[in-house]
Amino acid sequence: MAPKPESKDTSTRSPYAGCTIIFVGIAAMVFLVGFVIWNLFKLDDEIGKFTTDTPVETPTPDLLEHSAAFNAYKAKLQLFQDAVGKKQDADLRLTADDINFAIAADKIRFQDLQKTFSVTSIGDGKLHIQISFPLRGKPMSGELRYLNGTMLAVPILAGDEIVLEVESITSPGTEVTTVPEGFIGQMSPYRIAQRYVDDEDLGPWMKKLTAVSIDDATLVLSYVQADATAQAAPRNVSPFVKRALALFAIFLVVFLALVFALVAISRRRRAESGASDENPDS
Repeated sequence: MAPKPESKDTSTRSPYAGCTIIFVGIAAMVFLVGFVIWNLFKLDDEIGKFTTDTPVETPTPDLLEHSAAFNAYKAKLQLFQDAVGKKQDADLRLTADDINFAIAADKIRFQDLQKTFSVTSIGDGKLHIQISFPLRGKPMSGELRYLNGTMLAVPILAGDEIVLEVESITSPGTEVTTVPEGFIGQMSPYRIAQRYVDDEDLGPWMKKLTAVSIDDATLVLSYVQADATAQAAPRNVSPFVKRALALFAIFLVVFLALVFALVAISRRRRAESGASDENPDS
C-alpha cells in the first residue's frame, strides 16, 4: 500500500487567498477615497446654489467723515477700560455703527473683517450682519465661491471668546436664497473672535468679560467683579469636525471588519482543504 502523500502547506497550494485579501483591501480603500471625493464635489454643487463667483464688498465707514460719532465711541470705550481696570462693574454698550467703527479703525487686526463683515442693525435680540464670506470652490481647483447676504446671529460668551450663534443666512440673487440649515449647522457657532484669543491686547480684555448680550439696539459687553471668577466653561464649537471624525471611524470599522472576515474565511478554507488532503478518496 502506497504511503499517503505528505500534506503540502496550503499557502503553497493556494496563493490566491492572500492576494484576494490584498485586492479587497485595496478596493475598499479606493472606495473610501472615491466616496470622500464624491462628497466633496456634491458639497461644492450644493454650496454653488447659494453662493456666487464674485464678492460683494461690505461697507466700511469713513472715520473722518464720521469723526464725531467715532470720538464718542472711543470715549465710552475708554470709560469701560478704566472701570474694568479698577475692578468696578461696568457695561460697554455698542451700537451697530460703533462695531463698524472698531473694525474700520484697526486695519491690521481686523483686515479680514473689513469688506466681508458689517453690522447693519441690532434688534430682536440679534445682530443683523451683511457678509461676503469666501468659501472653497471645486476640490483641487483653488477657486473661491462667495457667500453674499445677510446673517442673523446671537452673540454669546463661550469661555474666553465671543462667538456668534448663527440663526439664519439669506443670499439674494442666488438659486437658493435661504442658506440650508445643514450648512448653517456646520458654520455655527461662528468663532469670529477665535484668532484674537491669544492677541496681546484683545485677548486679555475678552477674558475679563463676564457676559455678552443684546439690549434694545445695542451689543452689551459686561464686566461684573463678582462673576469674574465664574465665567462659562468653553463650549464645544467644532460640531462638523466631530461628525467628520465619527464618519471616518465608521468607515474604518467597516473596513477592518471586512478584512478580518476575509482572513477568517481564508483560514477556514485552508483548514478544509488540509483536511480533505489528509483523507483522499479511495
